[in-house]
Amino acid sequence: MNIRIILFVLGKLAQACGLALMIPFVVALFYGESSLMAFLVAIVISLFLGRLFMRQGHRPTDSLTVREGVAITALGWIMITLLGMIPYAAGGYLSVLDSIFECISGLSGTGATVIDDIEGLPASLVLWRALTHWFGGLGIIVIFIAVFPQFGKGIVHMFNAESTGPRSDRTLPRIKEMAKALFTVYVAFTIVSTLVFMLCGMPFLIAADHAFATIATGGFSPYNDSVAHFHSPVIELCLSFFMLISSANFGMYVAAWQKGFKVILDDTEFRVYLAIVVVATAAMSLDLVLAQQWDGVEALRQAFFQSVSISSSTGFVSNDFDQWPVFSKFILLVLMFVGGCAGSTTGGLKVTRIMLLVKTLAAIIRQKMHPNLVLHIRSNGEEFSMDLIYGVARFFFVYTMLGVLWTFILVFDGVAIFDGQLRTGLRPVRRDRDLFGPAAAQQGRPLLFHAHGPAGSLSGPGHPHAVFLAPPQQLVIGGNPLHETIPLPYNKDNIIVTLSFIKGGITYEFLGTNGEDHRCRRRKKEEGRALSEDLP
Repeated sequence: MNIRIILFVLGKLAQACGLALMIPFVVALFYGESSLMAFLVAIVISLFLGRLFMRQGHRPTDSLTVREGVAITALGWIMITLLGMIPYAAGGYLSVLDSIFECISGLSGTGATVIDDIEGLPASLVLWRALTHWFGGLGIIVIFIAVFPQFGKGIVHMFNAESTGPRSDRTLPRIKEMAKALFTVYVAFTIVSTLVFMLCGMPFLIAADHAFATIATGGFSPYNDSVAHFHSPVIELCLSFFMLISSANFGMYVAAWQKGFKVILDDTEFRVYLAIVVVATAAMSLDLVLAQQWDGVEALRQAFFQSVSISSSTGFVSNDFDQWPVFSKFILLVLMFVGGCAGSTTGGLKVTRIMLLVKTLAAIIRQKMHPNLVLHIRSNGEEFSMDLIYGVARFFFVYTMLGVLWTFILVFDGVAIFDGQLRTGLRPVRRDRDLFGPAAAQQGRPLLFHAHGPAGSLSGPGHPHAVFLAPPQQLVIGGNPLHETIPLPYNKDNIIVTLSFIKGGITYEFLGTNGEDHRCRRRKKEEGRALSEDLP
């Protein structure tokens, strides 16, 4: 691992952060706000640190290694958090710990806040809160690759580390093109949603704030009472639409642009996600009508909006669901856990992982009943390798254990257990019940509570910890992954086989002695005879 290369790329990231901070700086300058100097300090520190890292570092001349990609992704998130919190702390709006909490909550899309009176903040600082959502939503690294695609084919390791779901069709040569395409869709959705919100009567900055938070499915609102501030079914419907489309795989939209709208209709994961929203909406509407005698239309309106808001992990609030029946609140908790589609800006476990886990469980049961049956796990028309299935299982286990851990910490800190579950690393909504209810900010919580926030947000899915849970890199020949690999190393004919895999009925063996590979042998069984050929 080359430390100087890591420093150089981190320097580029720091400078990009400095440029991003200039956006709210211009707003503060235009309105003559008190946050002007705070943003100036943040910009100077970011640009200086970026320049220092680049001078101490070294531009990559070859592709990045796996370790370098992982290190850049993890350290990049931490560095951007520390730079992004400066305007809060330097302006005296929040303490240092609260500033870190607010910034990482925005970048990770968690959406929890420690600010009691958001409407009392300068417009530039409110805009920066929303921008942290937007930059973190698609992924800092993905946006970085799209804007600065000059770091060679090794950027695949950074792209993989930022990935929000399992995929079996990612090919190396298309990473840069895919990042650019995803970023283009992301920007287009943001511009369109801003214009739609302005047509609904929002001022430009308010519309932009909501667009950043909606497309990134983060949930920071410039109003203390979130979307309930508007009391507008039209605005709720528009927000619901953009939250829904942002919950789908953004790669699906790229494919739809190239192959036609039928791609969206044929996407199994998106159809399952929409079905989950419909079922949750119907169940909560019925519960509200039967348990609390709500009007049917109003129950449907509120249940639909909260189903979309919670399942997408946006967390906008149109009604105080703390007062809803227990069954409805339980459905919201389940929606939080499931989340949206892989490849989207949403949080949660992701629908595709749930689908794969269910199909794997069903396959295991069938295999127990029919031991000689050869099973294949398929989803959305493609077959998933066992390596990827094991990766999903590992992710599910660590994800669940982190939820248990954070719940334990919060319960130890005096939080009720149901509240603790809502506030765990499941990328919760902006505000939840009681301590985290729709009307409650998180100011004044114990130190342990605030310390948990950044750690829980960073450990959420799609962020640095996920790189350690990803399945091993697959071998690729001719753009096709090789799914059948022999456990290694093993000794054969007094020669150590350091790498072996099977493709198309041919066994490829990389042979070595004393730990050094020196040739490749290709073996194929044909007409009962074993043929072998040494390759260079």
